Amino acid sequence: MSTERILSLGDEFFLLARDRVPMDFLRTELTMRQLKVLYTLYLEGPQTCGALASAQEVSLPTMTGILARLERRGYLDRKRDRDDARRVISDLSSEGRELVSRLWASSREGLANLLAEVPEDDLDTIERALTILIEALSAPSRALEPASTADERA
Repeated sequence: MSTERILSLGDEFFLLARDRVPMDFLRTELTMRQLKVLYTLYLEGPQTCGALASAQEVSLPTMTGILARLERRGYLDRKRDRDDARRVISDLSSEGRELVSRLWASSREGLANLLAEVPEDDLDTIERALTILIEALSAPSRALEPASTADERA
């Protein structure tokens, strides 16, 4: 099977899966950028505005606005760095952590429901495929980059 066929199947999968988006995601009144910031803090821990802006590829003023809105909604705690009072560190508040945990659990539940519809014999194949992908992601390699850039180097 070719890479193009696998990508095509991935496209088909995601198009069909859009009808199964967990209701918790649909009820959340946050922008995609705000969700990305919350997930970054959930997965990587407290961050400076500069680190988050760099990771999201937005300007510092844009990230400052995003963080201010999240703080006003009660999802963030922002504190001065103990070692450098000029730096402000953002972290999830208990409400922010609860929200992301709930969204994460909702996604897992949706996947569990989908897997319950898959014949038992095919679950082994899915497990093997995911194991292969996890191993590929875990292997030291160059950072993910657009396919056109990688193709130009080959």
